[in-house]
Order: sequence, then C-alpha cells, then structure tokens
Amino acid sequence: MVAARRLATLALAGLLGLALGCRSSMSYYNEGVAELERRNYEAAIELFTEALDADPRSHLALVNRGYAYLETQRLHQALEDYDRAIRLLEDSNTPNPWFYNRRGEAYYMLGRYAEALADWRRAKDLEDRRAAKGIKVRVSADYLAMQQRREELMVDAERQVALAPPLATAIPTTPPVLEPASTPAAQPSPAPEIAAEVAREVPSPEQELALAEARLAHEAARLEAEARAAAAAAPPAPPAPTGAEIEAALAEARALHGAARAQAEARAAAAQPAPPPAGPSAEEVERALAEARLVHGAARAEAEARAAAAQPAPPPAGPSAEEVERALAEARLVHEAARAEAEARAALAAAPAAAVPAPGEAQPAAAAPRPRPIADLSGTWVRDDEYTFTLLDDGRRVVGEIVGTEDFSFYEVTLEWTSDRTLTGYAVLKENLSPCKFETSIAWSVDVVDEGTLAARTEEVGWDAECHETERTWGRHTFTRLPR
Repeated sequence: MVAARRLATLALAGLLGLALGCRSSMSYYNEGVAELERRNYEAAIELFTEALDADPRSHLALVNRGYAYLETQRLHQALEDYDRAIRLLEDSNTPNPWFYNRRGEAYYMLGRYAEALADWRRAKDLEDRRAAKGIKVRVSADYLAMQQRREELMVDAERQVALAPPLATAIPTTPPVLEPASTPAAQPSPAPEIAAEVAREVPSPEQELALAEARLAHEAARLEAEARAAAAAAPPAPPAPTGAEIEAALAEARALHGAARAQAEARAAAAQPAPPPAGPSAEEVERALAEARLVHGAARAEAEARAAAAQPAPPPAGPSAEEVERALAEARLVHEAARAEAEARAALAAAPAAAVPAPGEAQPAAAAPRPRPIADLSGTWVRDDEYTFTLLDDGRRVVGEIVGTEDFSFYEVTLEWTSDRTLTGYAVLKENLSPCKFETSIAWSVDVVDEGTLAARTEEVGWDAECHETERTWGRHTFTRLPR
C-alpha cells in the first residue's frame, strides 16, 4: 500500500510537470530518495543532479547526493556537496545538526580529524540548544544510529589528533652532516612553508597505519549500526495464518480502516462552509462517505491479500491460489470504480449545482467563479516541529507528503481551496515511532497568513498501551516556506 501511495504521488507530480512543459526539481528529488533507499547510489546521484539543475538551492538534494558520494568512496565530491548545503542553510539562518554530522564523517574518512571534531561539536551544540529551548524533535532510528556512531568516532579522532606530531617537527630543519670526501655539498634545507607542504603530501608510515585503522573503524561502526537498525526493524516471523484467520483479519481491517477514513472525512466536511441549497443533500453525502469506505476497504483488502499470498501456503481449508488471484482482480476493479465515482462526487460537492428554472421563470445568473487563491503553495515547507513537507498546488487542490524522515512510512496530505485564504482536507499516515506503528486518517484545516507562512489545525490522535485509539484533539502548527 505504501508503494502504491508513493507511485500515486509521483504520478501526480509528473502530470503537473508535463502540464508545465518540464519536470520539477522535487520530482527528481523524490525519485532520487527512492533509489537511495534501494542503495542504487549511481542512479540516485544522477537524479539528485537533475534536481539541482532545476533548483541549484535545493539543500536536501545536495546533502543526499553527498551521502551517495560518501557511500561510493568519492569523499571530495561528498565534501563539496556538504559545504554547499551548509552554506545555504547558514545564509537562511537555519543551521541543521544533521548536515554537520554528515560532513564530519567525510572529514574523518579523509583523515582530517580536527575538522571532523569541529563539525561534530557544532552538531552537538545545535542539538543542545534545541533541548535548552524546549524544542521537541522526533528523532528517527537512523539519526540515533548516526549519533551513536559519532560518539565512537569522536573518541578515535581525538586520539588521532593527540598522536599526530606537529608539522614544525615533522621535517628536520637542518641538513644532515655529510662526509666532504665522499659526497657532494649538502643542499640547503627547505623553507618552513615547503617543509610543511612536504609533510602533508608524504605521511609517515605511522600516519598511514593510523589512517587505515580509522577507515576500518569507521566502516565497522557503520556496518554494526546498520545491522542493529535492520534487526530492530525486522519483526519476528509470525506463524502462517489459517484460511479462516485470514478472512477474519481482512474483515476486521476493512471495518477499522473504513471507520477511520469516514470519521476523518466527516470532520473535514464539518469544517467546510455550509454548501448552498442547490448542493448535495445529506443522503448524498452519506452515500459518498459509504463509497469512500468501500474504496479504502478494497485497497486494504488487496494489500493484505498480497501479503497473505507471499506467506507459506495455508492449510487445505484456506483459499486456493486461483481464488486469491480472482479476489485481487475483483478488488482492483472495485477500487478503481469506487475511486472514480468518489472523485466525481467530490467534484460535484465542491461545485454547487445550477438550479433548473421552472417554465416561465427567468434564467438564473451564472454561478460565481471559484475564488482565486492568494498564493501558490507549491514548494518545500518546514513545520514548527521540524518535519519537512513538499506540496504541489494546481490552484484547486494541494497534495503533498512528508520527506527526509523515517518517523513515518508515509504521511500524505490532500487539501482543497475553500476560499482565497483557506483550505480543508485530510492526511493519511503511518507512524514508525511506537511499537504499534499506527495507520490512520486525520483532518486538516489551513489558513494562509502570507506567501511564506501557513497556520494549520490538525487532528492529533491518542492511543493506549494496547494500540487502541482513545481520543482525538486539535493541535496547531506553523509552516514556513523554504527558499526555492
């Protein structure tokens, strides 16, 4: 289901790009992140380069391309990308400790231990300042692993700095005493500047050994952190379910997902202004909500049927492979038909229907045009809790998703303009911060303060220890647009 949603978002971004006659920087960036997650580093580098050609100030494309260079041992190119990304954020006065951590790794792998320590200390200082200000930041498992690896490498870097001899004593300052009868006259010793340059270009065997040990320690620490993260993310294999258990789980999943989506859509509908008398009736709204539940129930059933088909074959009492294939085909047809009908009904509900005049009555005036939005919201936005969202705005609808974090498997937003300054809609998300890994839908309401600031009200969901929803409240957030 996550892959299907990601493909849908990428397809929408591609369609908008085709309509404008070009592809956007964000579409290249999203594809580059997908290749990076698959460890296809060369493909990721090409896509991030395309993103930077379209938007040279994309610091996210720079830091991710730098990571791909780092993983392919192109350390100087990685360092150049990290330098550019850090300068862009310093120009906007929004330094990010993540960037300094990454550049510190590049310095360390190049044997520039003092500069690596300076970057890591800067990253820790930024983290401490956030904590002192009471800023709560949700930290991903990948960032925690990077912090642990940083602490281990800092100990080794400090040891390397302490062991490194001063440059002034690395090269003798006086020529050796030579026998005049057997050797020519001694050459004058090099100037101090030249001696220092020679010391840097020709490291001693001890320095070469220390540098090789440091690279091995870094690689071992990285592999160990990745193995720990993979072990923590991989749940134990459950026993193969029976046919009856699969059917019961599918039925329960459809009911839960449909209820959550229906509740979010009902809340979003309640937040919108009342439609004119000629709009859809309450019965039509109820039918549209029921069809929306069927859409997401069918999509969820398809995903779970695929997951069940990938497990070991159930006992003979369960469904056969042919039955599963037929169920998948029917689910796809139901999902596609219901989605098309639900979108048509949503478009009908958004535009008031024209009343048909009675015989002899005057023709009514044309409906007022849709208000033009005060700003185009397409771009990258940072929420006050430091999560980053990318949005695409076609003047009628705004769609987007969260990027640059592993706290969510997906977090996708769909909003519609209801006036020149307001939008309402919903978000579908699955979080990775808790053992339950909740998946739900929440209502959104957004006010445009100005072209660079949004004030949003979003539902916040409470859960108990047994992974049951307990309450829903409204939270407030501020979004700030990043420079293009």
